This record gives sequence, C-alpha cells and structure tokens, in this order.
Amino acid sequence: MRKLAGITTVLIQAVALLIGLTSCGARSIRVPAEDLLIDDLSLFPTGWTVDLPPFSARDRLDILMDQGTIDFADVGFASPNAQFGSPTAGQIVRNFGSGSEAAWEFRRRFQPSDSSFSIEQLGEWSYHNKVADRFRLYCDIRESTPQVKVEGGWTDCIAVGQYGEYISTFNSPVGSEYNMSPADFERILRAIDEKISTSLDSHTP
Repeated sequence: MRKLAGITTVLIQAVALLIGLTSCGARSIRVPAEDLLIDDLSLFPTGWTVDLPPFSARDRLDILMDQGTIDFADVGFASPNAQFGSPTAGQIVRNFGSGSEAAWEFRRRFQPSDSSFSIEQLGEWSYHNKVADRFRLYCDIRESTPQVKVEGGWTDCIAVGQYGEYISTFNSPVGSEYNMSPADFERILRAIDEKISTSLDSHTP
C-alpha cells in the first residue's frame, strides 16, 4: 500500500512539473537560445573544429523538463587532432523564464568545488566580465573517465554568466596539448559576452 502511495505521489509530482513547463513554454521567448550560441570558428585557435553542430531543444519537452528550462541550446567544439574520448569544448545556453529564476539556478547549480582554482594560475589573464548580471569562472583537474580517457587527467575551465533570464556556460580544456591558452579562452568569452549582450539589448521589451 505504501509503495502504491509512493508511486502515486511521484506521478502527481511529474504531472505538476509537466503542466508547469508547458505553461512556461507558452511564455514569450525574448531571443531563441540557439541565437546566443557562438558559431564563429575564427574565434578559436588554429585546428579547432565544430564537433557537435548547434542544437535547439525548444520543441523537446523531455529535455526541457530534465533541464528545468523553457528553452535550451548547445554547440560543441573539438581541439586539433582530437580523437574519440578526447576532451571537448562547448557552450550551453539555458532560458529559465525569468531573471529571478536564473539567479537562483546560478547559485544552485554552478558552484566551484574545493579543488577548483583560478585560470590566472595557468597564464596571464586580464578579463573582468562587466556585462553579465552574475559571472563565475573556475578551473578543475578532471580525471579520466570511460567516456573521456586522458592519462593523468586534464585541465578544464568553465565560465558561467547570467544575463537576465538566460545562463550561458562555456567550458574547454586549457593547455598547450589542446592548443587552447588562457588568452584564447579569454577571446572566446569576450565574443560570447558581446553576442549575448547585443542580442538581448536589441530585444529588450
């Protein structure tokens, strides 16, 4: 009996979430998430390629429910000589429907670990984000996994910016072995800030 009650509760919660996301999907989306993705390979160092073409999940309710968003898009990039199992770079843009919801998710989802460190430890860094409402940038040493096999691990840096109801994340392996320096990472971040701020400013209600 308790098991049945538990299943019923889970079903009710799932239906409630589905209704909530459906109503969110009816909200006016200021700018499609995919329009905020970077798509200019000239921003990347020589040899980088598009690994995963831009993808929009606006019509994929299963993905939107999993992400807790009303819009979602991503794109992936591969370093020179990348093979299956190599670390990759990518940008994800999530629309949470409101600035307050995005701010809450920013604090909840994107926290550096105790072992995270500043990208300044990897090389010269001068960029200070003045465009995003909230911004966070940190690096970690990632350990090899069955999906990404790198002996000794690799350095991965992630930049997280909240722009109103949107949150953009960009992560990439950083190091000479991936032809991605802190200066290269900084150049890409500047382009992301410029694209998002220009797009949103031109669609301000």
